[in-house]
Amino acid sequence: MSVASRYSVQASSILLFVSALLLLLSTFGGTFEPSLATKHSSLKARHLPTQSLPVLDISTSSAKSTALPFGRQDLALNFSSATFNSVGPKRLSERAPPREPLAWHMLVCKGGVLLEKIRAAFEGSTPPGRDFSSADLDNGWTTVAPFPGVIPATSLDKYWASAFPESKDKQLEIKSINVKQDKNYQTHDGTQITNPTKAFSNGLYIPNQQLIISLNSLSPANIISKRKLGITNANRDKQLPPLNKLSDILWLNWKTACANPQELRYIARNKIINKQSGSAMDYLFLRDSGKNSLKEDIPFPGLEYGGESEELKALLATPNGVAVAWMLIDHAGELKGRGEGLGGREIKVNIFEVDRDLFMLWDIEAQSPR
Repeated sequence: MSVASRYSVQASSILLFVSALLLLLSTFGGTFEPSLATKHSSLKARHLPTQSLPVLDISTSSAKSTALPFGRQDLALNFSSATFNSVGPKRLSERAPPREPLAWHMLVCKGGVLLEKIRAAFEGSTPPGRDFSSADLDNGWTTVAPFPGVIPATSLDKYWASAFPESKDKQLEIKSINVKQDKNYQTHDGTQITNPTKAFSNGLYIPNQQLIISLNSLSPANIISKRKLGITNANRDKQLPPLNKLSDILWLNWKTACANPQELRYIARNKIINKQSGSAMDYLFLRDSGKNSLKEDIPFPGLEYGGESEELKALLATPNGVAVAWMLIDHAGELKGRGEGLGGREIKVNIFEVDRDLFMLWDIEAQSPR
């Protein structure tokens, strides 16, 4: 066979192969679908076909490529518990839950139960929680220097000054109290534990503003769950230090800081990095703020929820709301209004975002929703 004939046969074979390939593609939809990674990276450029929705895991870097406005129905979002808890710090503004997550309904249910417990505690129908004292703080905890970068002052920083404009006209009494669980301790049953959890709580306590600002915290139970520390889950609760809940630590420090602890009204959660809390807040920002991107600031008052709303219940059930709930449940007797339900008051929460950081402000003595 001549060289020309050989090339002719090869060209014919190539053409036949290409024709067969095109026929195959047309049979199965006409074009190749790009990989999921390609799809996710090109969300800004086009909509995804609804008949072949991928599941976008918000923990992946590809999910951070765009902020999707609420109402986009062309992307399924995996809000399994693992995914719901997998978003890291400073990321929260870079990815956006476009749909109501399944875990949202779980938060609403849990928050509803907490709200009922709060109401029962204020009505006096449930026994109060344990009243901790400085002796409990001495059992494994030490008071440490102020959290790096936090210098006690007489005025609020830019993040909270807008929430309390009246504070500009008075000199605030700001007390920085920071504790760490870094010593051996005895459990409730007297067992000596020689493996400190390294839990900590850093906060600002401002009596003449009726305000606690929880700056940074990690509870003993949380650390034990993550690091194990040689303690099995079955025995975890028995081997925790007696003072082990953030709600009790905040309340004990508040009583140390002021003469009239019953006057407490506001609990602020500062620069939230918790994954579950951030996911719930981002969902609400996209749904209710009117903004299409979480890269835009949503300054105070941000979004406000109160009464019996499902949004308040869901936020109350997040890790950054649970401590507030249990403070009210366990210490209702030391706060104003016991025996009067919630005393005609509302519990309200404002969530807002500044400089890509997230904030919560809980008002436990609001007169009525705005």
